[in-house]
Amino acid sequence: MHRTRFDFSTSDIHRDYDAGRSLDPEARAVWIDDLRSSVDRPDLDLVLDLGCGTGRFTFLIRETFSSAVVLGADPAQGMLGEARGVASRGGVRLIRAEAESLPFADRTFPLVVLSMVYHHLPRPTAALREVARILRLAGLIYLRTPTLESMRSSPWDAFFPSARAISAATLPARAQVLSHASDSGVTLEAQRSVRFVLARTPQELVDKIARRAMSSLRQIPESEFGAGLSALQASCRALPPSEPIFEELEVFVLRRP
Repeated sequence: MHRTRFDFSTSDIHRDYDAGRSLDPEARAVWIDDLRSSVDRPDLDLVLDLGCGTGRFTFLIRETFSSAVVLGADPAQGMLGEARGVASRGGVRLIRAEAESLPFADRTFPLVVLSMVYHHLPRPTAALREVARILRLAGLIYLRTPTLESMRSSPWDAFFPSARAISAATLPARAQVLSHASDSGVTLEAQRSVRFVLARTPQELVDKIARRAMSSLRQIPESEFGAGLSALQASCRALPPSEPIFEELEVFVLRRP
């Protein structure tokens, strides 16, 4: 099934993205630990956060590798505008760039992070080849992404059938990511599912989804979104009010030989 990919450059999703996609301290700790355990480069001095969006993950990378300069790159000016607040904290720089045509010399980066961007790439193999070009020898790619397999853990998208169909049409299967990686000349170091707290309470989940900060939710009719949000809220009212809500994402650690 072919579907036009969401255009972040023309959307106002950047205005709600951080509020709707925020990581609480427990979730941040999960991802910091996973990053540290994945990267065996104690001398890390430079990291590219490719598809950095509003910088939500960029500063987490900077917190994880405090001795490194973190460069965030994204093609959407609105997203980068929101990320300037992250860059002002220090140690982070921003640049507007497309994943398939990066303005960096060969073998520049020891680590490139792609967080929640892979399914938005129009040509993922071409993008991975470009990333491999700018990686130093034995450099790593940390790829954090939803897949067709991990979407089964979603606690919200069953309430929005059209959004779920969009995800099914755009998310890669695990095998596809591995195939794209092989075609790009990088090798698999590790692959795993990571479970983390999406919302600390059921009501926080409702509040986050109400922001409509997921690209799939931006593409469905207002009537369906309203009905789905009401159904989600009713379902969440049946849960213990302090019960955390979990989700899973896939992590692929790839290495340039």
